Amino acid sequence: MIKKDELITMNDGEYFILETLIYDGVEYGFANKIDENDEPLNIYKLVYNENGINKVLEDEKTANILLPLFEELITKEITEGEY
Repeated sequence: MIKKDELITMNDGEYFILETLIYDGVEYGFANKIDENDEPLNIYKLVYNENGINKVLEDEKTANILLPLFEELITKEITEGEY
């Protein structure tokens, strides 16, 4: 299941739309960077929230596994019209 359209800011002040993937009972956040016109750029970062602060996951191995899974699921949901 993917939830979408929650606007967040990162600690560097850039704006993203948070898209959340719930997989095997674990919730992962993927931040999609938006431009000055609030249009998504489809540049994703895997994020988590720690004490109310959004941070980028630094573990590249985990990000490299989860990001393709997220992209596959979001493509499937859009294609099947469930989005």
